[in-house]
Amino acid sequence: MENHKEELAQKGLKAFQKEFLVIGRTHIKAWHAWLVLGLVAGITAGVLFVANRSGKFSFGLAEGNAKPVISQPVLPSGKTPAEESASFTFTASDADNDDLAWFVEWGDDSVTYWDGEREVASESELCLNPGQNQKGWTFNASHSWRAEQIYRIGAAAWDCKSDGVADIVFQFFVGVGAGTPQISSPNLSGPYTVGGSYNFTLRGSGGYPPDYTWRLDAGSPGPLPPNFTLQKSATNMGSAELKGSFATPGSYAYTITLSDGQKQSSKQFTTIVRPRPSVDIKANDQDGDITIQQGSHLGISWTSSNSDSCAASPEVPALWSGAKPASGSQNIGPFSGTVRFGLTCKTSQASASDSVTVTSVPLPSVDLKGNGSDGPITIPYNTSLALSWTSSNATSCNGEGHSSWSGAKAISGSQTIAPLTNGGTNRFSLTCTGSGGSRSDGVTVTVASQPTQQSSFNVTSPNGGESWKQKSTHKIKWTSTSKSKKVSISLENPSYTLIINSNTDNDGLFEWTIPKNVPPGQYQITIADASKPSDFDRSDAPFSIVP
Repeated sequence: MENHKEELAQKGLKAFQKEFLVIGRTHIKAWHAWLVLGLVAGITAGVLFVANRSGKFSFGLAEGNAKPVISQPVLPSGKTPAEESASFTFTASDADNDDLAWFVEWGDDSVTYWDGEREVASESELCLNPGQNQKGWTFNASHSWRAEQIYRIGAAAWDCKSDGVADIVFQFFVGVGAGTPQISSPNLSGPYTVGGSYNFTLRGSGGYPPDYTWRLDAGSPGPLPPNFTLQKSATNMGSAELKGSFATPGSYAYTITLSDGQKQSSKQFTTIVRPRPSVDIKANDQDGDITIQQGSHLGISWTSSNSDSCAASPEVPALWSGAKPASGSQNIGPFSGTVRFGLTCKTSQASASDSVTVTSVPLPSVDLKGNGSDGPITIPYNTSLALSWTSSNATSCNGEGHSSWSGAKAISGSQTIAPLTNGGTNRFSLTCTGSGGSRSDGVTVTVASQPTQQSSFNVTSPNGGESWKQKSTHKIKWTSTSKSKKVSISLENPSYTLIINSNTDNDGLFEWTIPKNVPPGQYQITIADASKPSDFDRSDAPFSIVP
């Protein structure tokens, strides 16, 4: 249709050369457009006066062209079988009383041309002798089609001028119909989502399509979907549009009936409407923003409902990406900085999202020293102890152990502990806490025993600070002024005592293989007169037994 209209416009330019000027009721056909334009340009008023025989003046200039107006065509009554001719009446009018030429495209690659008085073979034969005699205002045409189907027919009326084309397009069914009309539809069962707007196209077949009517009724048990309408399609014969939206979830039952005027069929539908999707994501079983220790793992868990698919959003490369099940969990490896873990779950009509932000912060560091040493250290009986400490990534610190040390401490600082008289081992600990967690450090301080009466023995090895491994062999050494020929040797700490040998020669040397079952820890060696245990000596300070 558009190609024909363009070609008719070209023909209209030629018509512009044929008739332009109108004087009275007479057409002056020999004057060309450019000549008239020259005359108009030469006359200041732009009006040509012509005297007629009565002495009166008639004047006129061609005005803007009025397009034809096409009326709705008169279609054949009854059914039109294939291979049988059908007659149509096309009517148009023109405000300029122009003669009209027609062409009709029948939807099967056939075209009929009408020059206002008769049918012609081609478009080139249209508008060869146009006038203003109202010729061609009514046009009767007949056509037959080979196949039964719906055809799209286009008709155009032309007044033989450049812009004088009007057209109309309509559908026409060819066939006698077949049986009871049937309904075909897209998926109406769903599930669909609350809040979405929907437009479903239903199609009819069989029967006699031009007479199709559609009806929407509540089904059993109902109810009818609120806000839904069923209307016959204005552009596609044989179909209807079911339109509306679902405001609340539920199950909606309804019946659609198709009739061709003689027979009808009904089809019941049930549409499931579910709530909008929901999703909840947690980090370490917590909502919102959380903080974890740097280097630790993170547990992401989530649940969702009323969705068809879920995916990480936003994606975090190497940590959190891709499609996810409706509910599940995932272990996230160590990371640094702040990361937002999000999840979007959706249907084709709606979506829901949730996220949690996790910040990974380093653990605090803490360093506690005694008399400037990490320890363990030994101090003489009844002397003071100097403790000093530093920490980082901490907001608070707390001392533990000795009574004079326990309690809250500054992030960094120092403290002097009063002279210690409790002989043996003392543990001083410091725990510092920050957003990344807590960390502790400590120093072990041994206070030498109070001096006693002079002993006949003097332990020289081990005498404090040594580190001996389990199952290794070492020499225990001592000196003696005692006349006793036998001594006893024992391993001791405040919670453990082992008699190494209860009656060995007092020769100042004993080779000892440390048993595997001796617990690792701090110990001292005691050498005593085998017959007089009160005469003894002990290592000046603890030594270590290690695995």
